[in-house]
Amino acid sequence: MNKNVCLIDDDSVNNFIISRMLNKISPEAKITCFNSGNSAIDYLKTADAPDYIFLDLNMPVMDGWNFLDTLDSLDIDANRKTKIFIITTSLFNNDYLRGSNHPRISEYFVKPLSSIKLRDAIK
Repeated sequence: MNKNVCLIDDDSVNNFIISRMLNKISPEAKITCFNSGNSAIDYLKTADAPDYIFLDLNMPVMDGWNFLDTLDSLDIDANRKTKIFIITTSLFNNDYLRGSNHPRISEYFVKPLSSIKLRDAIK
């Protein structure tokens, strides 16, 4: 089964590492990386909704929370088939609570993301 995955993180090294881990776990996955929420939104306006989004919270210009608000306001993924996972360095309890209670977020991971957690998320 082909999986369509979007990685949204302003840290290109993190995108590279997670891409490599995903390729080992699911070689058939189509992985698209974005260094900003804005560029991801522009892409998602014209593409089919991905199966998975791995989203960093702390990014300049459009952070993860603003990305989620924009995703909903534009009615992208109206059927909500996309599973969204937070991947962040944030240890703030407020972020964790907000993420845990957000209806669009499937799971909240603190970086670094292990290959075991990644495998479990997409299986």
